Amino acid sequence: MKRILTRFIKRLWNSPTFTTWAGFLSKSLYGVLLLPLVTTRLSSGEISVWLLLNIFFGLQALGDLGFGTTFSRAFSHAYGGATSIVIYNNLSNKKEKGDNREEIDEPKPNWKLIEIIYNNTRVLYFFLSIILVILFGIIGYYSLKIPIHNLSNIKSGWLSFVIILIGIFFNFNGSVYRLFLQGINEVAVLQRNQAIISIITVLAASFVVLTTKSLFAVVLTQQLGIIVFVVVLKFLAKKFYFPTSIKNSFHSMIDIPLIKSIFPIAWRSWVGVLMSYGLIQSSGIVIAQFGNPAQTSSYLFSIKILDVIKGFANAPFVSKMPYMNQLFVKKKEEKLLKLAFERMKISLTIFVAFTGLLIFFGKPVLTLIGSNVQLVSQNILFILMIGYFIERYGAFHTQLYSFSNNIIWHITNGITGILFIVFSFVFIHYIKNTSLAFALAILFSYLSFYGWYSAHVSYKFYKMDFLSTEYKTTLMPFVIVLLTVVLYYLV
Repeated sequence: MKRILTRFIKRLWNSPTFTTWAGFLSKSLYGVLLLPLVTTRLSSGEISVWLLLNIFFGLQALGDLGFGTTFSRAFSHAYGGATSIVIYNNLSNKKEKGDNREEIDEPKPNWKLIEIIYNNTRVLYFFLSIILVILFGIIGYYSLKIPIHNLSNIKSGWLSFVIILIGIFFNFNGSVYRLFLQGINEVAVLQRNQAIISIITVLAASFVVLTTKSLFAVVLTQQLGIIVFVVVLKFLAKKFYFPTSIKNSFHSMIDIPLIKSIFPIAWRSWVGVLMSYGLIQSSGIVIAQFGNPAQTSSYLFSIKILDVIKGFANAPFVSKMPYMNQLFVKKKEEKLLKLAFERMKISLTIFVAFTGLLIFFGKPVLTLIGSNVQLVSQNILFILMIGYFIERYGAFHTQLYSFSNNIIWHITNGITGILFIVFSFVFIHYIKNTSLAFALAILFSYLSFYGWYSAHVSYKFYKMDFLSTEYKTTLMPFVIVLLTVVLYYLV
């Protein structure tokens, strides 16, 4: 029994999916523990400054110009044996019929290419970090000037801002270690350490805010946690995964051919992230201009809960993306698609199952705990459930297609964003309930383009059979959606 338990714990410890979930849950501890403590221990002015500083820290995700996902994919391709970073137009050079050579499962990393990618990533992110800190410093100075000057301790406010800028520099500049570990499929190592350090940081920050009631102290504790995480990743990358042959010299020049091959992929990724980053969230900002406070809060709360469920459901697919990238480069199409279909089914099933539970039990649970905010109506939740389901379906097919370095995010998210704006204006004009209007806009914008177009390019590239693929990926979650609808109208 002890041996079985030890084996089970070890399996979870090294599981990319479980550790990704652990990392996600550790971040959730921020909202469950630290946020309530901050809102009760700091003054209203300090809370405003603290929230603004956290927004600045979160905005750095847009600062890498799409290079993050692109470099991570490049590491995966090189680790899978690629000789260069190219955009694949097809898989015609896969194993031919009649070729009886055994496929080798063990990867043959191209460490020379990995060295070039690593050094270029390091230099590029160093300069991007400096630019980002200067840009945020200028914007932050003017946007924080009034809130900080309203504090009783102005010096504490500005010192907190300086600490945030230092944290952003270390975190952004240290992205190279995260991208490297993710690219070589050490997702479990990355997420495990992130979960552990995140939990310790939140607990430490919570203790600090309880004992000191100091804005500067809690900000300093949070940023020290970020810096420790970067140092740990650097140690892990260099100690255990770098071969001695790699010369990780900072003095390496930017490899122009590599940047030229990566830039067309990166800018499309960045535009896609930019267009999708605030699509659904922007509806919450707009609804505040039309709806009453209770309606606005219930809509924003519902969207936040659905985002949490979506993030949790993504883990089975996202955690295997580096490995799937390697399978793509090694031309193991059958193995790649089998794994991708399996993970798509699991992720979509988790999403619809948890959303179904939210529809049936969300309001009773909130009433039981005496919550001051409620969910939107069940009818609106159903609409959002289907809209989010189509979005996830399209997103997984987009990711599957992106393994080839063909990026369509700028197209899918750009057109979907425009459609969302159009549908929003139309529905707001004819429907008095603004929450319902935006929910319908989300559903129709994803249904009219995003879902089918993303699947179309994926099907065309891999030459997949429609019925066979949908049977393996969407049948089970679709049945759960139907059962949820049937039970809702029967009960």
